[in-house]
Amino acid sequence: MARISVISSSFCKNAELCRYVTHELTNHELRFADGVELSGFELLEFLSDADAAIIGRESITDVVLQNSPSLRALSLYGVGHDNVDLIACQRQNIKLLVRSGVNAAAVAEHTIGLMLATMRNIAYTDRLLHQGIWLKNGGRQLTGSTVAIIGCGHVGSAVARLLQAFNCKVLLNDIRDVSYLAQNFRATIANFKTCVESADVITVHVPLTEQTRGMFNSEIFSQMRPNSILINTSRGGIVILEDLKKSILNGHLNGAGLDVFETEPLTDPEIYSLERLVTTPHIAGNSKEAVLSMGMAAVDLLRDYLLQTPI
Repeated sequence: MARISVISSSFCKNAELCRYVTHELTNHELRFADGVELSGFELLEFLSDADAAIIGRESITDVVLQNSPSLRALSLYGVGHDNVDLIACQRQNIKLLVRSGVNAAAVAEHTIGLMLATMRNIAYTDRLLHQGIWLKNGGRQLTGSTVAIIGCGHVGSAVARLLQAFNCKVLLNDIRDVSYLAQNFRATIANFKTCVESADVITVHVPLTEQTRGMFNSEIFSQMRPNSILINTSRGGIVILEDLKKSILNGHLNGAGLDVFETEPLTDPEIYSLERLVTTPHIAGNSKEAVLSMGMAAVDLLRDYLLQTPI
């Protein structure tokens, strides 16, 4: 019998997921964080004698792992794992269990929603109308626009699929060979420079790494097509927010749609005052269906791991 700590606060708040993990891992000792976001000493204490854990966005550092001598597996409730020290996991022979793409449809839908909300002034005019201001400005159509997809994994591929309905010219950029996607979706493979200079819309779907951190900065914004927009539903650290604000304020960029931020929750009052910026609180992958899929995937992966590798 393994001692399993269910750490993710959002997982613990979901009654259906709690019932599911209790049923699927009934032969193991489960301990829940009760919806409290753990950090520091509390996180160390909760993991100190655990054999395995279900984690979310908690910071799993080298120090945390060093103080968890029994830990053998971490099952991720979600898909992004930049909060986990992968090198430390390898050093301590801790298995990180992740099911990629489980929320791709939800993130792709949200990405298209941000494109439409930004380009067609849906969010902007809604805010004005709540103030009693009737502004008839319908913006620009997504239909027929040139859209560059930076990162063509599960989410980027799903976005390319959805864009077929809008008859867009789609540019694909990835470090891998994605010629099969180009063929399937009548898209064009393009280098990063071409994407930046040619697209009406750039949408970002890359993981946060040392190579991608800050990849959208003042230099790149200055090279983007005038009146273009940026969409980011991947990780906040990929976009330097101060540089983006300046590019919108000086009129070079028409706007942006952001679901993620380097520091969350977002507390910058200037961001909220920007008319051409559409923001959502990191909810792209949080549809009801995606939440259940991610949680059940985390449980299934851990259950299967424990069957194959008894602790």
